[in-house]
Amino acid sequence: MLRRLSIWVALVLSISLILMGCGATQPSTGTGDTSTQTGGATQTPEAHGTDIEITSYVIADGGTYFYLKPVKVKVHFDSTPTLEDKIKVALSLLASPTLATATTQVPLPEGTKVLGVEVTGSVATVNFSKDIMKNPGVGAEGEALALCSIPLTAEQFGIEKVYVLIEGQKPSESNGYIDFWGHIGFYEQPLTAQGCKDTP
Repeated sequence: MLRRLSIWVALVLSISLILMGCGATQPSTGTGDTSTQTGGATQTPEAHGTDIEITSYVIADGGTYFYLKPVKVKVHFDSTPTLEDKIKVALSLLASPTLATATTQVPLPEGTKVLGVEVTGSVATVNFSKDIMKNPGVGAEGEALALCSIPLTAEQFGIEKVYVLIEGQKPSESNGYIDFWGHIGFYEQPLTAQGCKDTP
């Protein structure tokens, strides 16, 4: 009788242990791996956001002349970006010192911000902060290249013409935003990439 009872208890304990094992979760390894295992397959949490390669232009030294050199940058967006988002980031990079090297410089003054972008068809209206008017002392050639960098950068997004606003205002003599850096101004808008030199 005692022997039969012992066998019965052992059988019940074995079944209980088997059932407990089926519901167990994979223990953490402490390595920071957040993947989980289900049915023998490893599942990794889905990455959020979008990475997009964007081209912006820097001023490069060609020895006897300067030219605009395309630089590709991978940009991460937390959500799917709109066309306006992409243009805003690409133009903001024109003033980012992170793009400059020993032989190149960004075309727009550091601190220049893109306050907004509106697109209608192939035409973009870009609102810059007044920092774009800070004269970096690059002369007429540097000024022309800086102006060219704007439509050249926007062109990758199907933009053919760019109208520039500064602090929400159309450049004019009355608000002092017309002369840019003193050599070439915003007299002729829209800006286009036609005639702009982007290769040496």
